[in-house]
Amino acid sequence: MNRSNGARPVKPLLVLILLLTALIPAAPAYACSCAAPPSALDALAQASSTFSGRVIDIDAPAGYEPLRVRFEVETVWKGPIQPEIEVRTARDTAGCGFVFEKDVSYLVYAYEADGALFTTLCSRSLALDQAGEDLEALGLGTAPAGPDSPIGWPLLAAGVVLFIAGAGLTLRMRRRSAS
Repeated sequence: MNRSNGARPVKPLLVLILLLTALIPAAPAYACSCAAPPSALDALAQASSTFSGRVIDIDAPAGYEPLRVRFEVETVWKGPIQPEIEVRTARDTAGCGFVFEKDVSYLVYAYEADGALFTTLCSRSLALDQAGEDLEALGLGTAPAGPDSPIGWPLLAAGVVLFIAGAGLTLRMRRRSAS
């Protein structure tokens, strides 16, 4: 071997190790790692709030704050029964953030932290059109009462009727006592 250029010979074992290392497929690396999701009923028990709803707004505050996703609530199985609710999630899937799309309905399992609701990729939340198994296990939920809900108008009408009836009864009683 000519060593006039000062280079050292490459050892055959080192070449073999480098070749074998290059041939072994690398496993994908993920920053977010989830255990197998719990059953729908276990996820319900663990959640602070479980509901289905349509995404009406996604707000991305400046900096690294989580996304704020606002839902028009359709059905509630656990938690506050209100027409709209906000849930926060990390900005990307590497941080276990759930990817929501505007105008799409979801079944959301959320937990409370620091006075806000959060969900993650690991929470069992999923698009409503893929939630048949969960919906069957969860059974009937409760629709939020409000003027736009099917339950809201009858309740509002009943309240108005009771108010008018109560006001009329009060006026009659005052007239009788005055005479």
